[in-house]
Amino acid sequence: VYDSQRTGQIRVLSFKVGLVLLCKGHLEEKYRYLFRLVADTERRADQRRLGLLLHDCIQVPRQLGEVAAFGGSNIE
Repeated sequence: VYDSQRTGQIRVLSFKVGLVLLCKGHLEEKYRYLFRLVADTERRADQRRLGLLLHDCIQVPRQLGEVAAFGGSNIE
């Protein structure tokens, strides 16, 4: 899912996001954890890190062919 270039490597952020998305848990706890992954010490997320997070989040439904449920190609 996260190694589209087939290099055998993925970002640590992508790995953590994938685990969180596929694990059972309360949705609010997942949101809080995902935000902490990209936020700085002042609890702010810059556009680049937030974009990486959102890109990684959409990869699972994209691979499963369920992107249409999230707005189709408008989200990529």
